[in-house]
Amino acid sequence: MNLGEIENLIGYVYRDKNLLTTAFTHATYANEKGVESNERLEFLGDALVDFVTGESFYKEYPDYQEGKLTAIRKKAVCRDALSEAKGMGELCPFLRLAKGVEINPKIRADLFEAIVASIYLDGGFDIAKTFVLSRLDIKVESLDKKREDYKSALLELGRKKNMQIEFRELDVLGPDHARVFVYGVFINGEEFSSAQGTSKKRAEQTASKIAIQRISNLKNY
Repeated sequence: MNLGEIENLIGYVYRDKNLLTTAFTHATYANEKGVESNERLEFLGDALVDFVTGESFYKEYPDYQEGKLTAIRKKAVCRDALSEAKGMGELCPFLRLAKGVEINPKIRADLFEAIVASIYLDGGFDIAKTFVLSRLDIKVESLDKKREDYKSALLELGRKKNMQIEFRELDVLGPDHARVFVYGVFINGEEFSSAQGTSKKRAEQTASKIAIQRISNLKNY
């Protein structure tokens, strides 16, 4: 690992280089080598990112009620948002992984949270806060345009209509490096819709969108 290059990309020079090394150590590599992984840092970073974005929205939008604040923060800190944060494309290649493990959105998001925590522990809250706010898109105008969370919307609809909603993996297609997942939405135990996606999340989201459209067209629901 070229720690100096990583520090240049992050924009912060660590006093404790071990924190930086740990932040870039995935669990698969740690298990092979018997070293500490970034999972504990990820745990702390998750809380820090939530707080920093929550505080920012609270101060920036005094007219927003709790529901709206929660909704925009959820979009700002979702897995896709963290994995696509500014600079993650350049930082991810430095991540230490076991051979054969491919970087995916979850691993990228986890790395972002681990970096935030490592900065906080090494340099304090203000520096970590600056990193978060400089890397994430937290403009409401942008967040309102982000993809709707159809899965959450379907689960909420199910609660309102007293329907039992389940998501089940129906199939996995394609080779290991190009998997396609097939997920189904089951309502009260019966398959209601299904869809394919290049990730489990995308398949669930598409299946949820189809289910919501079908429910809106059925009088008995």
